[in-house]
Amino acid sequence: MTERVDPVSELSEEQIQEFKEAFALFDKDGDDRVSIADLTKVMENLGLDSSEGKLKAMLEEADPQNDGSINFHSFLTLLARKQLDLDTDSELQEAFRYYDRDNDGLISPHDLKLALGELGEHPADGELEAIVMEHGDSHINYTAFVKLVTAK
Repeated sequence: MTERVDPVSELSEEQIQEFKEAFALFDKDGDDRVSIADLTKVMENLGLDSSEGKLKAMLEEADPQNDGSINFHSFLTLLARKQLDLDTDSELQEAFRYYDRDNDGLISPHDLKLALGELGEHPADGELEAIVMEHGDSHINYTAFVKLVTAK
């Protein structure tokens, strides 16, 4: 079983300070709460994705009281998770590019087996063929690769 890492512990002091300053810009009354309406502005100020769908999903997680605002700790946790997601996306892209030897956006079953082996997964050849066939024809694309390696 994988131990869950507190995403806030992965942030540097500089990142925490930057997030605190951005939060404080919108915490006008100093009550350690920012309205959800202002959160969009905070996210844009930090250069992060503030699309309605992404924000709605993030806010459902960050505003468990459903009172229309979040505190700094919830905000910090939210941004830390987002940062970890960005790091993971970057690592997955890098891993896929490494195994995409022809640079055509596809990896072969053999290369998929190598990639999975590096991740500690060792499917039998029959399982591997079934996985590849489930996601397309004889090769696997990036989207299917991400779904496969993040399925656990």
